[in-house]
Amino acid sequence: NERTLLLWLHSALWLFAGASTIIKYSNDDPFAQIYGIMLLPVALAFTTYAIWQHARRVKMIRVKHPGPYEDLLGPALLGIALMTAIVAQFSLKLYSVWYY
Repeated sequence: NERTLLLWLHSALWLFAGASTIIKYSNDDPFAQIYGIMLLPVALAFTTYAIWQHARRVKMIRVKHPGPYEDLLGPALLGIALMTAIVAQFSLKLYSVWYY
């Protein structure tokens, strides 16, 4: 349970670090700044999901709930959110190359 929390938080930390680095070094490129800003809510969603899922599982373990302990919807939604941000960034970059 704790290892899963740490792995989710590790992924969120990488997303936060990537987003802040992109924002920091995107000097005059508004498309890069938009991409960095788009990654911040995704990283926050990863963090929120990890903490919520950990608290839910701890509660289930304390009351000796038989399960199921896995969540199939949360990781899929987070993956879709991350892929949407990546595709949006690719589209913005393609747009900036094509029209500027």
